[in-house]
Amino acid sequence: MATGKSPENKTSPENKSPKKLSIVEVSKRYGDVAALDSTDLDMAEGEFLTLLGPSGSGKTTLLSIVAGLTSPTTGEVWIDGRCSTRLPPFKREIGMVFQNYALFPHLTVFENIAFPLHMRRLPAVEVEREVRRVLDVIKLPQVADRFPRELSGGQQQRIALARCIVYSPSIVLMDEPLGALDKNLRDHMQMEIKRLHTEIGITVLYVTHDQEEALAMSDRICLMNNARIEQVGTPDDLYFRPRSIFAASFLGESNILDGVVQAMGEKAVISDQAGATFEARPDARFKTKERLCWMVRPESLRVTRDAGPPGNTLRGRLQDVVFAGGVTKIHVRTDQGGMLVAKQLTTANGVPHQGEEVFVSWSGEDTVLLPAAAP
Repeated sequence: MATGKSPENKTSPENKSPKKLSIVEVSKRYGDVAALDSTDLDMAEGEFLTLLGPSGSGKTTLLSIVAGLTSPTTGEVWIDGRCSTRLPPFKREIGMVFQNYALFPHLTVFENIAFPLHMRRLPAVEVEREVRRVLDVIKLPQVADRFPRELSGGQQQRIALARCIVYSPSIVLMDEPLGALDKNLRDHMQMEIKRLHTEIGITVLYVTHDQEEALAMSDRICLMNNARIEQVGTPDDLYFRPRSIFAASFLGESNILDGVVQAMGEKAVISDQAGATFEARPDARFKTKERLCWMVRPESLRVTRDAGPPGNTLRGRLQDVVFAGGVTKIHVRTDQGGMLVAKQLTTANGVPHQGEEVFVSWSGEDTVLLPAAAP
């Protein structure tokens, strides 16, 4: 007679080391529409992982599946080495923070934070101790007796976070938690959430469409597009070493041009449509004579009146200068007909004038090769 364990009692996936969270071949379909293609993703304990992407990319669907609010069409969700795919949300020991805070308006701050502890039937003395502790952690002990309507948006968000972490959940899920805040307050709350993550050591799965937010807060970023994972890596990896045109375009500004591989070795040599050649960072994905795209970030470009030493250089004419405070954007139309945008720190010396001949140069190490766009 078979004695197999039920999915809820299974231990870690075969041939996989235990992780805080493992998503194994998870997908979600609504009829013929794929909200999430087959997806695999692991999280380590104490990690801050951000699901980043545009609307409809699948990030909120994936978060909802991890939370137990949506059932996957295929695949498994593992939390702390236990298969949790069929567990209801309240048995997953997961905390959630929403954009709208979801605070109870008729309860005080203390009562809001205490609510999940009362649901777990903790003794009153322990409830008092834990609520006071997290109020100290979020640096708002003075608002315990106030109601949510008496708090600022930033304070309400911190109370929502306190209510989430007071019972020490295994994973904290955050769905666009800062979307309703103005820029200054959002920047402050980014620092506050990162501080709490570092001090408490919580594991955070965070959803946002804001690239700057993801770059500033994350240990790793999972970039999503068209219901699938586009690239996973550190913020530095995704920004400086994107693996696709979408990744290069979605995270920050980029100059992307067509080219052909002329040589691939310790250094890559590529040519543009006019036949000019440039050095680039080598990439084993590409072969000689293969068509591709190449990318360089605006801040990696240097615009000068003189050609300078041999290297990656294009001549052109300055089309426009956009002053943006501490940074100036310089638009150059190259002799080959392409447009390059450079960013450089604004100085009192200024930049060349509109219509003036200039040279744009950059390092081969800053030149990233990307698969050509689909025809």
